[in-house]
Amino acid sequence: GHAIQWLSSGVEAIGLQPSLGVWLSICVSGIALKAGITLLAMKEAGYAVARLMTELRQRLVAALLAARWSYYVSKPLGVFANALGAETMRAGASYQQAARLTSSVIQGLVYTLLTLLVSWQTAVFALVAGLAAVALFRKAVAGAQSAGSHQTELMRSLSMRVTDTLQGIKAVKAMAAENLALPLIAAEIRGLDANQRRQVWLSELLRVG
Repeated sequence: GHAIQWLSSGVEAIGLQPSLGVWLSICVSGIALKAGITLLAMKEAGYAVARLMTELRQRLVAALLAARWSYYVSKPLGVFANALGAETMRAGASYQQAARLTSSVIQGLVYTLLTLLVSWQTAVFALVAGLAAVALFRKAVAGAQSAGSHQTELMRSLSMRVTDTLQGIKAVKAMAAENLALPLIAAEIRGLDANQRRQVWLSELLRVG
């Protein structure tokens, strides 16, 4: 097609003859260039995530220190520990995934443009196949989102329970009540494990798809 002729003319313009070896070299160079750009982009995204998490923790600590005493009366200490730890990390992970999504969208647009230059029929087929895949994995996406939300709730509950238990560990030991606290914590750990297994399965299903 016209795209092949245009590429061949471009190769000849730089003094090379269109051959299998030349085309393979161009493909390998393009893959290496794409990998290098992706690596640099993800490195910058990782640095941005680290800065975001640091800023979130600093702002949270500053807000906690500036809060009134009445605020602490109604909140378990585990809420603050969980916010500084797990929830901040999940916020950073969400930011990083958003960067990956943006990168994937840009790559998809570039691939679509290249496909249109080579064969518009192939581009239309790929678009229809992509829409079919979106419809097929729609329930899996919704399931993964639900599992993620449930996992956040379980982590918050577990963190609060463990923190509050350890805060009063002297009283718990004095009353020999550790056998009462352990089953509650163990039940939440098992629930978290089951939820994580479900989320991993759905995530890998989407990745394969």
